[in-house]
Amino acid sequence: VNLIDKHSDQGRLGRIFSAVLDAVLNLYGNESYRSEGHPIVHSLSPNFVSHVWFDFHAECRKGRWYRLGNLLDEIAPTLDSQGFFSATAQPSAGKTVWSIKKTQNGVVRTNCMDCLDRTNVVQSMFGRYMLYKQFSETNTFQSARKRRIPLEYVIGFKKDMLKLPWKTGEVSHRLLWAD
Repeated sequence: VNLIDKHSDQGRLGRIFSAVLDAVLNLYGNESYRSEGHPIVHSLSPNFVSHVWFDFHAECRKGRWYRLGNLLDEIAPTLDSQGFFSATAQPSAGKTVWSIKKTQNGVVRTNCMDCLDRTNVVQSMFGRYMLYKQFSETNTFQSARKRRIPLEYVIGFKKDMLKLPWKTGEVSHRLLWAD
């Protein structure tokens, strides 16, 4: 996710990055590739890497933070397909045995030029979204059976995915993120 401006030097850099990414995917995306003295690099599927350019300053200027929802709408299918890691601990013969329940198969890289605030805002939004997904799927830490979050939280999150629908969860997320 590219958060830089689409104008001037930042715009030029973003267009060059996009062109380089396209060239890499074109080279490695069509077939296996072998360079001299190097092993075969297997092809990348066309959707292996995607470049999403969200001009943070233009989109969110004048306090239009709700526009971040457009970015989340675009990225949510990718986040959903990548999943999250989940494991449970079971005591067994005096030691703890971990059982992997789910694995994560991707990451989201977020960048900007000179402002970690933009990156932090967007990454915390993605983190909040994934935290909600974890709570809404199962609570594997309490039991093996599914425990869904209350319906009013589901409705609340669908109305505003930029904050957790229960106040203590939102406050805890912000404090944990800041720490």
